[in-house]
Amino acid sequence: MALSRDTSTPWGNYAVKNPEDPHDRLATDQYRAYMKALQKIEPNVFVDEHKSLPEALKKDELARLKEDPSLAAFTYIR
Repeated sequence: MALSRDTSTPWGNYAVKNPEDPHDRLATDQYRAYMKALQKIEPNVFVDEHKSLPEALKKDELARLKEDPSLAAFTYIR
C-alpha cells in the first residue's frame, strides 16, 4: 500500500466557503493581504472552502472498515 503525499483535506467542523469578493469579508486591507500571502505559502491550511465532516460509522456499518480503514478517522476526530 503506497502512502499518499496529499496533505489536503476538504473537511472542517462545519461547511464554510469564503466569499468570491475578498472585500465582502470583515477585515482590513492589510489583514486581507496578509491572509492572501499565507494562503500562497500554505494552500492546504488556508483554504477557500471546507465541507462538513462526514458522519461517523454506526455500529451496524463497522464492516465497511475492512474495505476502507480510513473511515475510522471520522469516529475519533470529533
